[in-house]
Amino acid sequence: MSRAVFIWSGVLLCYVLLVSTFSYRFLFDAPSKDNFGSILDGVSVYSATKTPGNLPEKGWSRVYLPDRQLLNKQGLELWYRLDLDGLLRKYRDDRLAIYLPGVSGSAEFFINSLWIKSNKNTGFPVYRGRGKLSILILDKDIFLPENNKLYVHLSGSEGSLVYLDNVYVGAVDSLTSWYKKSELVRHHLILFVVILLTSFGLFVIFFWFLRKKDTYYLWFSLASFLWAVHNAYNSGLDGGEVALLWDIIAPLGFGWSVVFIVLFLCEVECSPNHRIRWKIISGAFLFSLPFFYLNPGWIWFYAYKIWFAFVTCIGLYAVLFLIDRYRENANQNTLLMLLTGISIILFGLHDLLVKDHYLDVSSPFLLHFSALLSVIVIIKILLGRFMDGIRMMENYNQELQSEVHLKRKAIESNYAKIQKLQNAKILSQERERIMRDLHDGIGGSLVAVLASLETSQIKPNDLKCEVQHILQDLRLVIDSMDNNNGDIATVLGMLRERLDKQLRYAKFVVKWRVTDLPGLQDFGPEKALSTMRIVQEAISNAIKHSGAKTLTVSTYILEDDGIKHAAVEIKDDGNGQLLPSSQGRGLKNMRKRAKQVGATLWVDNQVGQGVVVRLAFPVNGACP
Repeated sequence: MSRAVFIWSGVLLCYVLLVSTFSYRFLFDAPSKDNFGSILDGVSVYSATKTPGNLPEKGWSRVYLPDRQLLNKQGLELWYRLDLDGLLRKYRDDRLAIYLPGVSGSAEFFINSLWIKSNKNTGFPVYRGRGKLSILILDKDIFLPENNKLYVHLSGSEGSLVYLDNVYVGAVDSLTSWYKKSELVRHHLILFVVILLTSFGLFVIFFWFLRKKDTYYLWFSLASFLWAVHNAYNSGLDGGEVALLWDIIAPLGFGWSVVFIVLFLCEVECSPNHRIRWKIISGAFLFSLPFFYLNPGWIWFYAYKIWFAFVTCIGLYAVLFLIDRYRENANQNTLLMLLTGISIILFGLHDLLVKDHYLDVSSPFLLHFSALLSVIVIIKILLGRFMDGIRMMENYNQELQSEVHLKRKAIESNYAKIQKLQNAKILSQERERIMRDLHDGIGGSLVAVLASLETSQIKPNDLKCEVQHILQDLRLVIDSMDNNNGDIATVLGMLRERLDKQLRYAKFVVKWRVTDLPGLQDFGPEKALSTMRIVQEAISNAIKHSGAKTLTVSTYILEDDGIKHAAVEIKDDGNGQLLPSSQGRGLKNMRKRAKQVGATLWVDNQVGQGVVVRLAFPVNGACP
């Protein structure tokens, strides 16, 4: 056997001994005998009478306490008569207490012919394993000068055992303290376990609602609820008018709680075997059917002679199953559940012996202490699974982060390569554009000048103007390469600088009313150059053909059909006529360039009021 088996077995043994010692010591820790006395014997008789005054004079039998009797058809009601005179003479206090630590069946108490107390739950006599603890606080003036008797009337069902433990008479304080200690062990402690099991069952079933595929949560929560019902019965809770129903539910509750615990173990320890599951459930269902024969004596016999034997077999199957599983995996959780199952069997057998009166009926029940142990072990297992899940999630998270890091590096590397390729492509496209502009524009102009020089058909001043025009066009190409932010105002500023000298020589007044406009996306060098050439062409046309003295270049936001545009407007104060030459190549080139840059060109003219050229760029895709 492994070291873990010895250690945890020792822990279980210590727990069993500690619980047993505490319960028995606390329950039977009687006060000083100077403060109380006990009644050890008396007489009893079977009689169906309801008051002491109608009891028969003959038929009484001597009994020694504690005493138990079997009820049958000839006698379903038993009377005990106990003498009090000896103890009353010993204790002369104004008030006395009579403490009865163990009374089974339905009981009534009389002092002489005076009714004092009853623990009957219902007018229909049923078997109860044992009644609640009883203590009678009595004034001395209710007693007679002599011949005082305590009558205990017990009733039950056919075939049930009734029991009367020792009866103690003495000082109120001493016996009340003893009664409260016993009540703590036999009632309040069990109620605490009931609340604990119910709360834990509600807590666990919450996890089942979250993860319904994990049915072991459901099995354990059902086991907790049913075990709580059984413990509530053992705590001595009154059944009232449904006492017979309590006598059925309590053993059924415990038995089915064992069934559900076995199902829980099977699913926690291995993949659920549906065939075994339905065999266990079907067997428990068939063995539960006889409880519906509503005879109190039969219920008591069947519950404690047959049903609990079947439940014990189910528990032994669970123990053997856990032993087999531990041999396979040597898992600590399996060992803990195995030892918990052994504690349930040990404490259950103890309580069964108490129920069947093989042990002192006033002995404490111990099965609820195994419920405490079960809850602790299950919490440990569930927390372990929870922590394992957290650790697994952390491992997955670390692996995911590592994968993300590697993917990010790969993406960054690919992005850098793509950017490099894109930059190379952009440079190639820009190089081709510049070459095209130089070839088509500047190159064409130079060829024309060269041809004119070869034929001597060009005058020096014209040659000078053509060369200046070519240089200006070259400067515009160079300026356009500096625009990378999509700012139209910057483009117009560079154009103004290049045209300033030409405009002064022409004695032409140009008013620049340029304001900030939203930056445009994808407004690169090619579009900047086309924009400058459109504006340059519009200004040149105004200088050459309009007869105007003043020209205004302005920018503003224009809204057309709900779409905002960044507008550039060139307006002169000339004659307002569009000459055939203006309607030809110049205007066509302007429209062609506007279309290339994604803008719209409008040309409006009114005779005598000048010409307005408007270039509008949509700003829906504008940079922020």
